[in-house]
Parts: sequence; C-alpha cells; structure tokens
Amino acid sequence: MKKIMFLLTLLCSSIVMKAQSDQMTAILQHGEETSVFKGASALINAHAAAEDGDVITLSDGIFTATNITKNLSIYGAGYETDEASGTTATEIVGDWYIATDSNKPLSDIHIEGIGIKNDLYPCRSATVERFTLNKCHVYGGIGLSKTITGFIINQCIVDGGIGGGNNIANNMLVNNSIIKQIDNYNPESTIKVDHCLVRDLLDADYDNTRAIWTNNVFTGSGGSGYMRNVRPYSKVSYCLCVKDSWGNNSSVDNITQVALTDLFADGEDATYSATRTYELKQPETWIGSDGTQIGIHGGSGFSKVPATPVVKNLSVEVEGMTLKVSYDAVVR
Repeated sequence: MKKIMFLLTLLCSSIVMKAQSDQMTAILQHGEETSVFKGASALINAHAAAEDGDVITLSDGIFTATNITKNLSIYGAGYETDEASGTTATEIVGDWYIATDSNKPLSDIHIEGIGIKNDLYPCRSATVERFTLNKCHVYGGIGLSKTITGFIINQCIVDGGIGGGNNIANNMLVNNSIIKQIDNYNPESTIKVDHCLVRDLLDADYDNTRAIWTNNVFTGSGGSGYMRNVRPYSKVSYCLCVKDSWGNNSSVDNITQVALTDLFADGEDATYSATRTYELKQPETWIGSDGTQIGIHGGSGFSKVPATPVVKNLSVEVEGMTLKVSYDAVVR
C-alpha cells in the first residue's frame, strides 16, 4: 500500500508538471525514493538511474527506446487514446531490445500499457526468465530466442510475426491477444496459445513441436489463410477457422469452419481498428474447452486498460509552509 501511495503522489506531481511544461515524464520508483525525468529521453535517463526491482511509470507521449539491461517493471498510460476507458497513448519509437548484456541474466520483467512502434526483441544475448508483456500494441514483430523462458503475452496486439525459427522461446503463453502469426518453433519448447484472434495461418511444420492451440479464431490473411501441417506432438482444439487443409489428423479436434463474413457481429474481416470489439456473431454457440466463448472475449477477457491508477479531481493548495494535495485515485 505504501508503494502505491508513493506512486500515486508522483503521478500527481507528473500531472502538475505536464500541465506546466507540456513535457513527457518518466517516474522512477526505487523503494520509497522517487525521481522524475522529462522529455523524449526520459525513459533512457530513468533506465540509466534505475536499479534491479525498480518501477518506471511513463506519462502519455512519444519516448525514445533504450536497451533494457535491468530487472524492471515499466508501465505506460495505454497504447491508444480512448475517452471511454480513460486511456491515453504512451509510445516507444525505435527497435526495443531487452537483455542485451550477455553477462547479466534478467528475470521478472514486466511491460504494460505501451504502444511499441517498431520491433520488440525480448532476449538478444542474456538469458531472461519470466517476462510478461501485458496490454501492449507491438506495431512490428517480436523476435525471440530460446534463452528466454516463461514469456507471457497477455491481452496484446501484435501486428507482425512472433518468432525466431528454431530459437523461439521456451514455455511461452499467448492468451487473449490479437496476433498475426507465430512462426517456426524450437522443438524443445512448450507453447500454448489460448483465446486469441490469429490473423494469419497456423503452420506447425516441425515434427516434434509441442504447441497447444485452444479456443482461438483463425481468420487468415484476407480470409484466405488456413491451418496446415499440424504435427502429432501439437494439439489444435475448440477453434474457429475460415479454411482448413489438415485432413485426417488426430491432433485436430472440435474445429468449426466458418465463412469470414459470418465470424464477427459487425460482419467485417479481421482488420484491426481502435473502435472494433471483435464480438463473435454466435458467442453462445461457439463455446471453448473452458466453458467460455471462443476468441479474445472468453477466458480472462480482453481489455486495453493498463493496471496503473487514474488520478482524478486533483487539487493543490498552499497552507502556510504546507503544500496540501488532494485527489481521487481510481484503479482501472
């Protein structure tokens, strides 16, 4: 609770400074100590000053990427401006590299509520354990390495491919996300993709790949894609797809083939826009293995709103030598 109150206090300070100087801010929290950095290089400077276990909170705005070489949690205001949900856009420009110091393994990385305008590379040289990417929009792709384990992609949008050939991450979970595709697999990996909207084909072409695809919607590029080459060690079940060519395959079951125009309630294809909800046309009929509807609204659900608090009704009053700050903090 104490850490939350310190974070809220600094968020209030950030709002005041932004109103006065109209600059982006990065708030670095180290225990009970806090520092504020301003401008497009704020993330770079906050990372340089950070230590393992620290938290960096970014305001909305466009920040320059920096290589992440420390065990950090980085929170943004959201990846889109949306008045209904109260989110604004925090964006990172430039390819974003995580774990570039081969002499220092990283763990427990958390990135949330950020629009990543280029490619994301979660593991380029050092090993990484337990990395969570939550409620982010990656406008490029995600390049992986088998030296990353426990990688979770949750409620995200990924416009490019997720992959790394035979080097793809080990023990990876992708859930309730809108993704283009996951490329070739490391045969030693265990991958689970659950309650996702997959906008390209599924092509599992390694004999000993261990990938589990459940409760997903496969639309294919322009509605012409399909599942193929699902090998014996993989499993695809309780999914909707536009087209298939897997034939008689015991690794595939409970698949419903649906015309693209009959998938979504709005009758549109899988093209992304900020206003689309991707509600299914028959949510009560298309039920997954867990008893919830197939697709991103089943399972744990889909939301664009990050976990950072919203500060409302902020007021600052000077009383003698005391600065009195009052606000309402709402956890979104």
